[in-house]
Amino acid sequence: MRMQARGQSAFHLARMFTRYVGVGGAAFLVDLCVFLLLVRGFGLDPRLSQAISRTVGAAVSLGGHRYFSFAQRHDSGKVRHLSGMEAIAFTALTIFGIVFSPFLLQFIISHATNNLVFAKVLNEGIMMCINFIAMRAIFLKKN
Repeated sequence: MRMQARGQSAFHLARMFTRYVGVGGAAFLVDLCVFLLLVRGFGLDPRLSQAISRTVGAAVSLGGHRYFSFAQRHDSGKVRHLSGMEAIAFTALTIFGIVFSPFLLQFIISHATNNLVFAKVLNEGIMMCINFIAMRAIFLKKN
């Protein structure tokens, strides 16, 4: 019986992660387009462009993650409203990402690759792992 509960838990986690990757992928495409437009189209510094594009991507991801990846529904089927603490925690995580990711991007560019797109993708992969762990803690209400 214990193994079955573990299997269901692992399946639930895998399904949640798949949804997270799907929503995150859509948010990343928006983020990447904004980033490249700002860097290549307007000639902005990559760090500033990263902060701006990350903000836009975070706005896209909030809705998707809240209502799809980590949705918790009432018996009526409606998604549970975002609590004040969840909103504060998500805002703090977003601010952390906006502040930290440009420095991470600069580190990757300086130490790993000069390829801007590869550096951006690597940067977002690292941030994705951090965010998944944090969002599970933020959005999954303990019963």
